[in-house]
Amino acid sequence: MPSVITKEMRDKAIVHYGHDKCQEGLRYLLDEVVGLPNAIIPLENAEECGYIPETGFVWIKQQKKRQVLNPRTGKLTAYSTEITAYAEPCKLTKITGVKFKEMVFWIPLVEVNVDKPGAEMVTFVATSNLGQATFPAKWWTEDEDMKNSIQQGRGTKTLLQRTKGLLKV
Repeated sequence: MPSVITKEMRDKAIVHYGHDKCQEGLRYLLDEVVGLPNAIIPLENAEECGYIPETGFVWIKQQKKRQVLNPRTGKLTAYSTEITAYAEPCKLTKITGVKFKEMVFWIPLVEVNVDKPGAEMVTFVATSNLGQATFPAKWWTEDEDMKNSIQQGRGTKTLLQRTKGLLKV
């Protein structure tokens, strides 16, 4: 899939290269500019990220696609190698490259928002208003227990145990 990021876009943008710089830049953008929890988009092996202040356009390029099971929500989320969005105060809109699994379907995520910066709840909106879900914002702040849980796959085990329990009816 060809990239939507052009040279002209890069020339207008604040661009970071390398995982550590991308992580730092994305956290700053989410915390200070948008007002969303700083770990709402978990990065792994990010190569490039950019932000065009005039338009609010944001992009993230990762080395490979990845899937993350959030043990707190029980949702499996897939992140493409290229993620784009428009950043506005209190929300990311027109998100591409992120989808979550609901039963057997993969549903694109198109918006993430909060009522105000530092709000206690964050809302995720699916494509074509197929649904939305609201969760505590603290579930998406940088948290070592959450990070370790995802890396060690404990969230997957918990979800599978719950699913098996439901199937034994």
